[in-house]
Amino acid sequence: MSPRSLNRRLSEEQTIYREILEDMRRELSACYLSQYSSSGIEVAFRLGYADSSKFHPGLQTLVQRFTQQLSDRRRAR
Repeated sequence: MSPRSLNRRLSEEQTIYREILEDMRRELSACYLSQYSSSGIEVAFRLGYADSSKFHPGLQTLVQRFTQQLSDRRRAR
């Protein structure tokens, strides 16, 4: 599919590529953090960020929250 066709179809669905990408990154980050006990930095690289500081602020908050929860669970064991 050409980029133009993709943009047209996304417009028909009232969304943009960036929104879909960010939604997928949020879902994958939650999965990586909960199932694989990955660090926030490792998740950033898995999701295609060159640097963990480049995380979208909302995603960065999500990763920090999950990282804290995992640390708390590990300490409780």
